This record gives sequence, structure tokens and C-alpha cells, in this order.
Amino acid sequence: KYFIKYILGNMLELSNKQWLQISIQWIIFLIIAAVFNEFIWRTYEEKTWVNFKVFIMPIVTLIFMFIQLFLLRDHIKK
Repeated sequence: KYFIKYILGNMLELSNKQWLQISIQWIIFLIIAAVFNEFIWRTYEEKTWVNFKVFIMPIVTLIFMFIQLFLLRDHIKK
């Protein structure tokens, strides 16, 4: 079972293959975010890392979410 299907299953009509694709996209996004977090934490000052975590990551996450919503707009249950 897909965790994201558990959360959004009542709102979206998707096949299991599509749920898998969305799950993989989120996994890849979160891995990339973790890698960037580690890179900035280890190579920059603490102030820069905090600013990255507080200001940049939420914006990047929202942008990713809006892209996902845009791509899924045709699958929203009426």
C-alpha cells in the first residue's frame, strides 16, 4: 500500500501505477532535499544553514507540491 494513497486516496482517482509514480517522485524529492541539507550544514555557517531550512526549503517544498497538484488536476474526484 502507498502511504500517499492513504492520505490523498479520497481526493484522487489514480491507478496503482500512478500512485507508485507519485510516491517515487516524493521519495526522490525528499532524498535530494536531504542531500542539500547535509551539504549546506557541513559546508556553510550555521546561520546560512538555518536560513536555508527556514526560508528556502519550505518555498521549494511548496513549489514541488504545486507542480504535483498541477500535474494531478485532471485526476481530482468531482
